[in-house]
Amino acid sequence: MSEARQLDVVERKDLGTGATRALRRTGYVPVSMYGKDQTPLNLSIEERLLVKEMKDKGFYSHLFEIKVAGNSQTVLIREVQRHPVSDRPLHLDLLKVDASSVIKVDVAIRILNEEKSPGLKMGGVMSLLRHDLPLLCSPNHIPEFIDIDLSGLKMGASVHLEDIKLPERVKVEHPEKIETLLTISQPRVSAGKGEGAAGTADGPEAE
Repeated sequence: MSEARQLDVVERKDLGTGATRALRRTGYVPVSMYGKDQTPLNLSIEERLLVKEMKDKGFYSHLFEIKVAGNSQTVLIREVQRHPVSDRPLHLDLLKVDASSVIKVDVAIRILNEEKSPGLKMGGVMSLLRHDLPLLCSPNHIPEFIDIDLSGLKMGASVHLEDIKLPERVKVEHPEKIETLLTISQPRVSAGKGEGAAGTADGPEAE
């Protein structure tokens, strides 16, 4: 289970397009916090701090603690809207959660022990077909990562959803839609090299 981390936000009273643009010019990103039976709250966060958190692979599965009007709230990141060209964060959506709720969260897949895979040692190519898994669980049972251990995996091996051991009280959303997670396959030989080799072999016969 991932531990809640502090996320510093500030209440935002000035709304509207003009106020939002002015806010971004000062180095802050507008934030909306949603919750069950709750009117969305308007907040802001320093862009520099948000970008730093976004670099963490488990950003979308971390629990964060924020303070609003002196009260601590536990939230999850729901969405980050980015600029289509610069990729800078433009808006952040937070979801207020509590221990009794069951939520859907995308948890990143982490690869372990690549150096212990005979298939990779032989020059095999690893293809990760999914980078995260959609999980259903309570906020207190969110795993930090879903690990895939490559120890002993040979050339041609595949890792399926059924091969993954999930933590207790954690389920995959729509498991019937997910099958293969990872494969280790033979490296492809380019057509150009193959044609070149054939041409060399045919050369003496042509003469």
